[in-house]
Amino acid sequence: MTGLQIGTTLFATMLLLMSLRVPIAASIFVPGAVGYWWVADGNLLFNDLEGLALARFSVYDLSVIPLFILTGQFATQGALSRAALRFCNTLVGHYRGGMATRQSDSAS
Repeated sequence: MTGLQIGTTLFATMLLLMSLRVPIAASIFVPGAVGYWWVADGNLLFNDLEGLALARFSVYDLSVIPLFILTGQFATQGALSRAALRFCNTLVGHYRGGMATRQSDSAS
């Protein structure tokens, strides 16, 4: 088979899987993995998948996102967020537009 025929077959397979309501991630991954196996060696597929999994979990830029969310949760549970919003509303609340909060939020 030529490369165009392989690509067309795998694209049609992807669309078929999507029409069968298979999750999009699986609908894209399965034909891609089969095509990689078909064109290259199967051992190369597993080596690439192993390296990609490690590379995704070792990115520092993405590892700080859960910690940022955790810090926000601590601020919310400790009422730090409410105090910070009340302070900012005190500073700029008297200007037109102010903090753009509802009146009930700024009064509490």
